[in-house]
Amino acid sequence: MASWLIYLTGLLTALLALAAGVYFSPYKDDVAKFMAERFFKAKAEAEKTALQAAGTEKAQSFLKDQLKKNPVVSNEELDDVAEGLGGEERKGVAGGKLGEGIAKAFD
Repeated sequence: MASWLIYLTGLLTALLALAAGVYFSPYKDDVAKFMAERFFKAKAEAEKTALQAAGTEKAQSFLKDQLKKNPVVSNEELDDVAEGLGGEERKGVAGGKLGEGIAKAFD
């Protein structure tokens, strides 16, 4: 039972020593810059994906609203069209930029 506690203490000590070594070394700024670049790059990718998804949602709602004006189309068919558009975006049709292009068109 005590062996996992010893391993955990050793791991935490090693991480603390590594952090202290980086902090007191002349490479602190380089490490901080590298970590900030990785963080903001990942954040930008997440925002891009969210904007593309928002564009897909806008396209679905726009097409659904337009098709509602057509008295021949039933609600079931409207749902099929909306799901189909979202499915095409998820498959990567149009290079995965369908939602992005439609979002730009409606803004």
